[in-house]
Amino acid sequence: MEKDKVLEVYPLEPLKSNAGWYVGSVALVEITYDDGETETMVQPYERQSHYMDTREQAERYLSVIDPGEE
Repeated sequence: MEKDKVLEVYPLEPLKSNAGWYVGSVALVEITYDDGETETMVQPYERQSHYMDTREQAERYLSVIDPGEE
């Protein structure tokens, strides 16, 4: 069984997925596998909006929910 340890959560930003653009955050995560091996990677962490068609829409949404991020 693998275990995840969140090392750092980054600020909200426009992100793209197969479903479209959204505002969310990513995190630096350390994964420990059953054999004791560890791996550090950046993974999606939290979605704060609905999906949108363009990056510009996501940027505009971000400027409304977190004006200090622009």
